Amino acid sequence: MRHFPAFTTAVCLLLTCAAAAQMPTKSARIGMLCPVRCVGPGYTAFDDELRKLGWIEGSNLTIERKALEGRYERVSELAAEIVRSRPDLIVGPSAPVARALKEATSEIPIAFSFVAHPVEIGLVQSLARPGRNVTGVAAITPGTFLAKQFEICGSFCPKLKGWLC
Repeated sequence: MRHFPAFTTAVCLLLTCAAAAQMPTKSARIGMLCPVRCVGPGYTAFDDELRKLGWIEGSNLTIERKALEGRYERVSELAAEIVRSRPDLIVGPSAPVARALKEATSEIPIAFSFVAHPVEIGLVQSLARPGRNVTGVAAITPGTFLAKQFEICGSFCPKLKGWLC
């Protein structure tokens, strides 16, 4: 599951770059605003997925990472800094970060992850058609999370399937 945000972000990056249909020839730039620090297994998976798609940091990719270090009072300030640097894509891995990024730009594509109820909080118009410049991976969607858990449990233990569903 940790690869879903990385995959979505990588796809968004490829869609926003002019050379995306072939092996990248220009350098792409990603802005990343992290809630705490921009390190850990999720960020490593993100880098790994980009590498698999041919995007190598320091070669044809630059990632500008800014970390809130838990200081959410700075989220608007750092979002504005990232927008001013004009990256090709901005990554926002949390609801408060994604909201601040959305308020800071309506032009640069934004990919979010780990956001519960993105429609209800106003990040996207709908899950099927996010609209505008914001898209991402919903952590929880109404009415589906528990059902998906039961489905997964049932697939691992068929004896439980009839009892759970």
